[in-house]
Amino acid sequence: MLTLTNIQLNLAHPEVQRDLADCHNMHRRTMRLFQHVNNTRDTNEILYVIDRIGAQWQLEIQALAYADVTSLPAGYALPPVRQRDDCDEQLAQLQPAGVYRFRLTANVTKKSIHIAKRVSLTERAEQIDWLDRKAEAAGFTINPADLSITPEPMIMGTHPNGTLRYDAVRFAGTLTVVDAALVRQTVIGGIGAAKSYGCGLLRIGAAVHLPM
Repeated sequence: MLTLTNIQLNLAHPEVQRDLADCHNMHRRTMRLFQHVNNTRDTNEILYVIDRIGAQWQLEIQALAYADVTSLPAGYALPPVRQRDDCDEQLAQLQPAGVYRFRLTANVTKKSIHIAKRVSLTERAEQIDWLDRKAEAAGFTINPADLSITPEPMIMGTHPNGTLRYDAVRFAGTLTVVDAALVRQTVIGGIGAAKSYGCGLLRIGAAVHLPM
């Protein structure tokens, strides 16, 4: 059962401010919503993303279990909190050669041959190449004519092992399904790195064109 939970954040709430200021705090907050089943991220395939639309900031969480939103501090979320469990049904309707709208916030990186860590890809051509490679492995292709790439605020936080810093970009446009079963696996498992910190959730929306 693949679920989706939408929480509009109360930006005046001190714990919301604390969580937004530190991605490790937000990660722990999200994991606590699944303590009733087993809050291991990999076990429940928990992914989340923060959408910023003007003064309205929304936390969207996808998982293989319902998030227990009753465990949120009083006033943390603005009503209504919306939850749905029909995501599998939506994915089951994906058709090969069908064209669908998509959004993806991703940490776009590559391995460096000079230093022992990954480096961010900041040039548009590099970001498109990265997305094309991920798409091929995930069972779909990207339609370049309507692809938009928008920088997201730096994702930062403090972990017991050190400082966290992740660059992120928002991809949006349309994709064409090649292998519907593989796309479903990708939606559940996510794309790229920093999945614990608000990246990797592939959201597929309405069909733009379906094969005849």
